[in-house]
Amino acid sequence: MNIDQLTELVLAADRQALCAALAPLDEAQRADLFPEALRLNLTVEDQYGPGMTPAELNEKGYANWRCPRWTAALMLLALGDDKFLRNPYETGCGWLGSDLRDMPHRVLQVLDDRRPPWLADFIRREVKQEMPMIGWLVEFGLMRNGAIPEVVSEDFYRRMAMAPLMSEHFNSDAVKYDDLPKRPKSLAEYIKTEPDILNKHLFCLFEYDAGAFNYSHSPWFEAFKTLCDEEVIDRGRLLAVTASALSRPSRPKELSGYGKLHESLGPSVDEREALVDDYYAALNSDQPAIVGWGLADVEPLVKAKKTDGAELLRHCDNVMRVPQKAQPIKAIKLIRTLTKRQPKLAAPASEVLAIAAGHQRADVQEAAIKELAGLTADFTSTTLERLHDAAGSVASVVKPKLMELLQDSDSSRQGDASEQPRSTEKSSAEKSSGSGDRRGTSSSQGDVAQIAELNTRLDQLDQDIGVASGASAAVRAIDDGPSSFSVDLRPGDVPRCDPKLAVAPLESLEELIDTVASVIERVDDAMDIERILDGLARFGRDRPEDFDKRVAPLRRRIEKLAEPYSRSVVDRGAKFGFSQLLAIWLDMQPIPQDVDSWTDVDGMFFLQRCEEISEQWRMKEEPRRLLALPTHRGGWIDPETLVERIRTDYIEPRSSTDDADLAQALLRLAPDGRAAALKTLQQLTDGQRVSSLYSGGPALRYALGDEADFTSEQDYPWICRRQSAAMHARLLMEQPDFQPRFPVARASTSDDFRIHIDGPAVDDPSLPERLFILAHSRKNQGQPDIRHPDWLHQLEAMRWPANPQPMLMLGYMDAVFDPDLTWTREAARVVLTASCSESKELRLAATDALIDAMGQVRVCPLLLGRQLFGLGDFLTLKRASEALAAAGQVSELHQRSVFQTLDTFVSHLAAVPKDLHFALTPLLETALQSGEALSQGAADVLKSVKGSSKTAKLSKQLLAVEADSGKQLTIRVQAAMAAVERAERWASLATRTQV
Repeated sequence: MNIDQLTELVLAADRQALCAALAPLDEAQRADLFPEALRLNLTVEDQYGPGMTPAELNEKGYANWRCPRWTAALMLLALGDDKFLRNPYETGCGWLGSDLRDMPHRVLQVLDDRRPPWLADFIRREVKQEMPMIGWLVEFGLMRNGAIPEVVSEDFYRRMAMAPLMSEHFNSDAVKYDDLPKRPKSLAEYIKTEPDILNKHLFCLFEYDAGAFNYSHSPWFEAFKTLCDEEVIDRGRLLAVTASALSRPSRPKELSGYGKLHESLGPSVDEREALVDDYYAALNSDQPAIVGWGLADVEPLVKAKKTDGAELLRHCDNVMRVPQKAQPIKAIKLIRTLTKRQPKLAAPASEVLAIAAGHQRADVQEAAIKELAGLTADFTSTTLERLHDAAGSVASVVKPKLMELLQDSDSSRQGDASEQPRSTEKSSAEKSSGSGDRRGTSSSQGDVAQIAELNTRLDQLDQDIGVASGASAAVRAIDDGPSSFSVDLRPGDVPRCDPKLAVAPLESLEELIDTVASVIERVDDAMDIERILDGLARFGRDRPEDFDKRVAPLRRRIEKLAEPYSRSVVDRGAKFGFSQLLAIWLDMQPIPQDVDSWTDVDGMFFLQRCEEISEQWRMKEEPRRLLALPTHRGGWIDPETLVERIRTDYIEPRSSTDDADLAQALLRLAPDGRAAALKTLQQLTDGQRVSSLYSGGPALRYALGDEADFTSEQDYPWICRRQSAAMHARLLMEQPDFQPRFPVARASTSDDFRIHIDGPAVDDPSLPERLFILAHSRKNQGQPDIRHPDWLHQLEAMRWPANPQPMLMLGYMDAVFDPDLTWTREAARVVLTASCSESKELRLAATDALIDAMGQVRVCPLLLGRQLFGLGDFLTLKRASEALAAAGQVSELHQRSVFQTLDTFVSHLAAVPKDLHFALTPLLETALQSGEALSQGAADVLKSVKGSSKTAKLSKQLLAVEADSGKQLTIRVQAAMAAVERAERWASLATRTQV
C-alpha cells in the first residue's frame, strides 16, 4: 500500500474497498503512511466541499459531496496513532470527530480490524468526552468481538441510552450513502440482530438510572414498543418492569419516561389488576409526576370496578398532599366515583377529602369542599379535626364555603356529644375566621405602638443614613404615602466594607500550593481564584530546595485534568489564562486549548491580568501584591487599602502599575471610605510620583472624586483601560446627570430584551466580553436565557460589583439577592423568566428572590407588573403566577406587592389570554387579604370578559371586591420596618468600619 493507492481509493470514495485494503497493515506500515495521508486529508477538505455543483458531483460519481471526506476520515482513523486521535483538531482536521461519529458501522470495522495495543485506553478515554467521536455502538461492538475488555457499569448503560439520540443513528447521510450490507434502519432492527443486547443488556436500562426515557423524542420508546408488539421481548416482563420502576428513587424525567412507556403499551384491565400494588406504590411517590402516572394507571381499574375502594383510599393521603393541583383534583374525581358506587366508603373518603381541603391551592380546596358537602352525615372526628385545622389557612375565596360546611355538619350532628370536637372552647375554625383581618382594636393599637417605636429608632440614626436607606421616606409614608412604596437605593450610598466579610490573602508558598490543589479539582468559591492570582504574584518565583518534590503531585493532577473538552477546571481555565499561568509557575508544558478559542474574546480581560503576572516573572521584577485583590467578599476593595497598596508597592519603590491590574482595582472600589482615602492620597509627600501616570495616582484620584489632571489620546476610543475604569468608578458616586471626562461604554436592554451597547468599547474593562459577543450575535433576538452560575460567572460578577446590570442581562440572577439592590427592569425580567424555567431549582430561586425583594421593599410592584406584561411571549403565566402566589403567602406587605404586580399586569392587557385565570386566582386571594381593590385599568379589562369560563367567574369576583383601607396601615408599618432595619444595619456597619 502506498499513498497513490490511498489517493485513488479516497477519491473513488469507496469506503468498503479502503477498509479492506488497510485491514492487513501492521502498526509500523500505518505509521509510515500517516504523514502523507494527513496531507491528503487536508487536500480533500480544501477541494471537495459544499460549493461543489451537481454537475461536478455527477462527473466524479459522488452521490453526496461529503463522500470523499468520509472516506478520508476512515483513512486517518486507520493510520493515525493515539496522540493524533486524542486531539486531531491541532492538525487542522476539524471535521474528523463529527464525520466518524456519523459512521459507527465503519468505525467499528476499522478499529476491530486494526486492534492497536492502545485501543482499550483510547476507547475508555474517548467515551468520557462531551462529544466523543467513538460512541456506544462502537464500544459495544468492540467488547462483543473481544477487541477490548468488557467493562459494564452505570456509565456504560448511560452511553447505551444516549447512543441513538446522538449523531450515531442509523439513517445519517454518512450511513445512507454507503454500501453497507444488511444495514439496520431503526433501533429495533439493530437490537434484533444483536443477541447480546437482547439477552444481556436491554432490560438493564431499567435497573440503572440510564436516562433512556428522559426525552419525549427518545427512539427507545418506539424500539421497546416494536419489540414488544413483534413478541421479540416478553410483554408481561416489560409491563412489570415499567410499573415497578415508577417507585424507584430515580430522576423525575426518567420516572416519567417509565410511566409514558408503560401507558404506550396499552395494558388491559386484567394486566393492570396484576400490577395494582406497583400502582399504589406510585401513588405514594414524592414525585408529583409519578403520582400522576399512578392515578392514570388506577383509573381504568376504578371504572371497571376491579379495585378495592378502601385500599385505594388508604393510598390517597399522599396524593392530596402533592403541591400541584392536577393530581389531587383527579383523585377527588376518582373518590366521587367510588363513593357513588360504594356508599359505605363515605366516611373514610371524607377523611381523605379533608386533607385536600387544607391544600395550598384554592382550586383543590374548592373541589374538595364541594365533594364534602354531600358527605356531611358521614364526617368522622378525624374529618372534622382536619377541616378545623384547614380553616386557618384556607383561601379567602373558599373560607365562607368551608365555614358553611362546618356549620351544616355541626347542625346535623347535634345531640351526639361524643362526636363534637372542642365542645368546651372556641374551635380553631372560629378562631381563624377572622385571621388576616387587621381592622380590630388590638391590631390598630399594635400598629400605633409600632409607629411610635419606628419614629424613635429613626431619630437615633444619622440623618444621612436615614435618607439614603429609604427609612425616612418609609416612615413618612405610613401616614400619607403612595399606595405602592419601594426604596430607591443608590449604589454609591451602600456601605460594602463589612469586617465580617473581609478576604484574607494567602500568606505563604505552602498555602498557595494547597489552595491551588483544592481549586483544580473543583472551584467552590471564585474568590480563591483571586487569592491564587495574588499569591502567584507574591510567591510565584519562590523556589525552595524541595519545590519540585512539593509540587510533583500537583503537576500530575493538572496533567490528568487538562484533557481538552473535559470541562474540568483546568480545561476551562486554559482559555482564560488561569491554567496557563499555573503551567508557567510549575514549569509545565502549556495546557491544550480549543483551536478556535482565538475567535472568542470572552474572558480577555481576565486573561490580560494573568499575562501581566507572567510578564512580571519574565522581567524578573520584584514580587508585589496585586492591586485588584478584593478586601471584602463580593469583589469590593476598601479605598484606603488600595491607596496603601499603591503607596508601598508602586509610589515609594518607583514602580509602574499594570494597566489591567489597576483597572480591575478601580472598578472594585467600595463606596465607603473614599473621601478619607482621597485625603490620604493627597497628603503623600512625593507629589511628582503621585502625579505620575505610571504610578496610577491620577486615575485613582479621579476615581475617588478629585479632578485629577490625566490626559490621553484625544480620540476617545483609544482611552486606556485604567482611565476608562476610573471614570466608571467615579460614576458610582456621582449624581445621575454626571458626565465623565470621556465617553464610556454603557449597556442597556430594550423592551424586546435585545442588548444594546453605546459608547466606545475598545479597552473598556467594565463590561464582560460575553455581553459584547451576545449583543452582536444572532442570538440577540429577545429570547431570555437564564443561566446557572458557575465559578467563571462569579469571577465576571466581581469585575464591577457596583454594576450588576451586565450579569443580569446575561441571565445570571445572583445579584437580585443583594439586600441593598433596588430591582431594575433587568432584575425583574431575569427573576420572572427564572420563575417559568423548566428547572425546579431556578423556579425556587425566583420565588425566594421575590419574597426577599418584596419583604425588603426593593422592588416596585408596578415595575414588576409591567415586566410581566412585556415578557408575555416568553413566559408561562401559570408558573409565574405560582411564584407570585407563593410570595403572597408570607405577609400583608407581600400580599399588597403581589396584588399590585398582577393588577398592573392585567391593566396593560389589550386582549384577554386563555390562561389568565392562573393570574386572577392569586390576584383575588391577595385582594381579599390586603384590602386592595382593582385599579380602573384592570377593572376595565376584566369587565370585557364574558361567558362562564373560570376567567369570567374570577373576573366577576374581583370586580365585586371593595377596598378596605383599614388594612393599609399595617402594610405601611411593615414596609417602614424593613427600611428602618436596613438603616440600622448600615449604621452598625459604619460604626464597625470606623473601629
